[in-house]
Amino acid sequence: MPDLELRLPDDVRLHVSVTGPVDAAVTAVLLHGWTLDGRSWHRQVAELRERFGGRVRLVTYDARGHGRSSCLALRDATLAQLGDDLAAVIDEIVPSGPIVLVGHSMGGMTVMEYAHRHPDRFAARTAGLVFVSTTAEGHTHTAYGLSPRITRLIRLAETTGAGVLARCGGWRPPHALLRALRPSIRWMLFGDRCDPADIRLVTSAVARATLRSIGGFRASIG
Repeated sequence: MPDLELRLPDDVRLHVSVTGPVDAAVTAVLLHGWTLDGRSWHRQVAELRERFGGRVRLVTYDARGHGRSSCLALRDATLAQLGDDLAAVIDEIVPSGPIVLVGHSMGGMTVMEYAHRHPDRFAARTAGLVFVSTTAEGHTHTAYGLSPRITRLIRLAETTGAGVLARCGGWRPPHALLRALRPSIRWMLFGDRCDPADIRLVTSAVARATLRSIGGFRASIG
């Protein structure tokens, strides 16, 4: 995929990957989840390219503070800002033609914010929506498959820890720590069967997210 760098009005740089012709019949914009990056969609991108060829243009990008995009000010770690970022990506990369918006987790919330904050553009351009493991309710209903009492303790620890991480600036999680956390990442994110390569990819993505992003977005997502 050709890699592009999109500079936003506040000087944050978004890493964008595009494949397919500009005059494709439809463009799909795929938005990743919290702490991940655009590589999360590599299987879907490969499948869509094989199935539809040049009839579909595919756009993935790393959200601010994630992956290969630049860091952000803590005050901008909000879903509202991500909705505006999506509007900027569409205006710059996909200025015309129908689009399908695909959002996983935080990416789905970003799509909802885009629809809320830019309703006219959303209505005029959007031909389809795909929501993957996302919510409009925040995290208060998340049970982690555990008892209510343990869930409350985990949520309290997670929220408190996020506040601490949000103040750690542009640092990134140490690789040694992430390797130690792989069993937890597998339990939280995957089902009964999992390709080890997928665990490595997710761990790599989390390693690229800044601690400010990991902690800073938690309040808005909640």
